[in-house]
Amino acid sequence: MLPSQIAGYDGTMVLALLVGIVHICLAMIVKTYQSTKVKGFANSLGTWGWTLLIVGGVIVGGLALMGVIDNALTKWIIIVIGCLSALGIFFLNDLHRNPLLNFGSGLWETYNTVTGLLGDVLSYLRLYALGLAGAKLGEAFNAIGVQALGDGGVNWVFFILIVVVGHVLNVAMCVLGAFVHPLRLNFLEFFKNSGYEGSGRRYNPLQQ
Repeated sequence: MLPSQIAGYDGTMVLALLVGIVHICLAMIVKTYQSTKVKGFANSLGTWGWTLLIVGGVIVGGLALMGVIDNALTKWIIIVIGCLSALGIFFLNDLHRNPLLNFGSGLWETYNTVTGLLGDVLSYLRLYALGLAGAKLGEAFNAIGVQALGDGGVNWVFFILIVVVGHVLNVAMCVLGAFVHPLRLNFLEFFKNSGYEGSGRRYNPLQQ
């Protein structure tokens, strides 16, 4: 259902990255809501700055790519979003702290956020890789089955055996990957960007 190429790249690969971007944006919205609810709006301006910058930038960029807003308007919206975000990130991230400390803290958080978000988004490429691996493995079983078939005859038994067993194993591995890897993406990428902090508890399986 996807075009084979999007902006010169494989359509399925672009879809995997878009899933990651939307997923992380949703996590940041959850983080902002939770921070505002617990700390109050004034004490969450740093979080609001990052959410405005990233989520707002993604929305504006998407509208610009779809042609909903023109380039001139896009530029001014990005400038406004950038200025408002910078105030929250670098100067208002802690109203009870020295502005110079706020600026230094903002620089450090910028480094961590930029490098972390890049890695988090690229981590969603595993969805594309899993789909590609399943497709190629299916092609390999088909090719092996055709080679075993040869001129037909009794070789049909080997052909059916190879194809059926091979595709059953392939589908089983794909089903396992479709469960495990999205679970990992939720547990690591989503939870991390949503600000979730688990207190945890000691694992004592043999203790009464």
